[in-house]
Amino acid sequence: MKAKYLQSLFTIRSQSSRSSSAIPASLSFSKHPAAAVALLALFAALPSGRAADFTWNGTSNAYGDNASWLDGVAPGNAGSSSTDNAIFSNLGSADFVSPTLPGSRSLQTLTFTADARAYTFGGSGTLSIRAAFPFLTNNSAATQTFNLPITIINGSSQITNTQATGALVFNGGLNISHATANRVVTFAGLGSITHAGVIANGGSSTASGVTVTSTGATIFGGNNTYDGTTTMNATGGVLSLNGDNSGADGAVTITAGTVKLGHSSALGSGIGATSVASKPWHYLLVPHTAVNESQTVTGLAAQYTVKAE
Repeated sequence: MKAKYLQSLFTIRSQSSRSSSAIPASLSFSKHPAAAVALLALFAALPSGRAADFTWNGTSNAYGDNASWLDGVAPGNAGSSSTDNAIFSNLGSADFVSPTLPGSRSLQTLTFTADARAYTFGGSGTLSIRAAFPFLTNNSAATQTFNLPITIINGSSQITNTQATGALVFNGGLNISHATANRVVTFAGLGSITHAGVIANGGSSTASGVTVTSTGATIFGGNNTYDGTTTMNATGGVLSLNGDNSGADGAVTITAGTVKLGHSSALGSGIGATSVASKPWHYLLVPHTAVNESQTVTGLAAQYTVKAE
């Protein structure tokens, strides 16, 4: 059947993964059986599972309401099958910058545009983001805050803050994996990234890890429990480990950049495998109770320097 003839019988409009069709009321498939066959064949040939973009409309803080999104449809909760990409910009009212999840929701990616406002995410559920590379990106100079747990599903991924003046703040937990596979999450970009919550293996994973390539300030303030390697590989970057990581037994490897320790157990229980550019790690952490007038710096260093074997 000719394409022009098909076009005269019906119109199909596709927007991302959401498709709608309009068929003239006057069309009778009993009179046009060939058209019916062609229509079914055409729908069968349409791509399925295509990525769909959902842009926040700024009309309320209700994440699950269709009206909160530009095209009148909210992202779904397809879990590891999600192809939904959420986009946050400066659309709508500045009064509605606190997206609140009604329960657990899933996405493929989450992106803040260059002109995005500062948003604060909350709610009663977990935000699961399907592994894409990168899967969460801040392109704005604003601070984007997440007060809810995040789980990465389907693979290793990357959290990126592309602006030196922008910031990402995570106050909820982060599960690096959702299943048995060990994954790696990378913190990348130029700006500040602060993770105050617990970073965990997630699922039944036993050795998921973290890599930092961000040249900005990356701060881990939670009492992390992931057991994979922490790799610092960011020339000019600074990674601050401020939590009690004694529940984690992964190695710490520094190939570039600076690592600052803000807790006596910041390196976790895997200090024996810690290295700096393939060289053994040495660190000196002197308790304040050991400092007195009779002590010398040399003496304190001899007592409290730890060397990895």
